[in-house]
Amino acid sequence: GKSLYADAKSVLAQLERAAFKAKQYETGAAGFLNLGFPGKHGMQFLAGLLKVFRREHPAIGLTLSIEGNEVLQQAIKRELLDITFTFCRTTQRLMEDPNTTWLELDTYPLCVVLSSEHPLAGRELIEWEEVRHETLLSGYMPGNRADKNLDAANTLRINDPVFLLHSSQPPIYSDDALMPLIEAGYGIAVLPSFRQTRGEDMPRFIRLAGLGDGPHLMLGWQKNNPNPAVDRFLQVFYRYYPTVNPGFTGEGSL
Repeated sequence: GKSLYADAKSVLAQLERAAFKAKQYETGAAGFLNLGFPGKHGMQFLAGLLKVFRREHPAIGLTLSIEGNEVLQQAIKRELLDITFTFCRTTQRLMEDPNTTWLELDTYPLCVVLSSEHPLAGRELIEWEEVRHETLLSGYMPGNRADKNLDAANTLRINDPVFLLHSSQPPIYSDDALMPLIEAGYGIAVLPSFRQTRGEDMPRFIRLAGLGDGPHLMLGWQKNNPNPAVDRFLQVFYRYYPTVNPGFTGEGSL
């Protein structure tokens, strides 16, 4: 009888813990969240958001997948991710998907990136005609003539803002590697404004006129995702950036 009593107490305690844990998963107090992000740029923004999320929901585990934008968008459609941040050139295709919800968080202008010693470094706006004959350094191959690459806006690969220019060559330089080359005067680049490191003005990022908007930052998730951790994350996100719904502006942007 004593042995049975001891075993029964242990089994009942395990059942009680299991029921409590299941209730936590049901309400989103515990569980798991698969999150996507398009690159290291903006990680300070993401780290601050996740810090609040972890503090409020310490029992929810999290994975962070860093992939290209098209991969992230397809992963949401295929339900491989719960939530993703992503960039896109235009928002229409994402917004028209009936199975997903997308919020536009911000839009980043395209900039000419040039040396702080460049004659145009003090400008706030540059026309493409003013720099089109300079040596263009791209994420694929340096040394191309700018007028051969940017004659039309559709040569920009905004869906992949790490490497903005079409090229048949394999990638050699990332945009991080371009920065010292640009500052040293080897050439210029065209990049979205978010590629600039906060607090640094070498090289200079100057708004490029005449090419329209740069990439749009989006937040997306499946409408019928049964994972309650999604709602918990969105609640934290809306409080972290209260102006995000229906638009996103102001402090804290990437």
